[in-house]
Parts: sequence; C-alpha cells; structure tokens
Amino acid sequence: MGTLIQSPAAFGRLVRDQRRSQKITQAHLAAKAGLTQATISKIERGVAHPTLETMLALLSALALELHGVARSAQDLSAPWDLEG
Repeated sequence: MGTLIQSPAAFGRLVRDQRRSQKITQAHLAAKAGLTQATISKIERGVAHPTLETMLALLSALALELHGVARSAQDLSAPWDLEG
C-alpha cells in the first residue's frame, strides 16, 4: 500500500519526505515540476492548496503515481492512495 493523503498538509509532508529521500533540493524539484522554489516550500509546509495540475506535476517529478482506490463503507479514512 502507499501513503494515504487526506489534506494539503499531508500532501506537503509526502512531497518533502520523497524529495529528501531522493536527495534533491526544493529548487531542483521546482525545476523538474515547472514550479517555483517558493511554491514547493509553501506546499511542503502545508500552507498552499495545490491544484490537481500542480499535484500531478509534483508526483511525476518525484516518480510517484496516483491511484484511485474504492473504499468500503467501513473504511472512510482516506480518499487517495499514493505510491512511489
């Protein structure tokens, strides 16, 4: 399974953790995703609410995939499953 994302802050933590694990700077990630370093910083801190387009650009730059997973009525914990 991957990381379940339920908020902009959780997405930001995923971006930060993956970026650090790949040993790349915010500036390098920004260049790969077509964003600014300031935008990466805001996303990682959870203060930005990225568009789907921005999220997909970041996921691609980090070699992550977005999976839509149906939840059962008993499991209403998270809408997205992201895997690297």
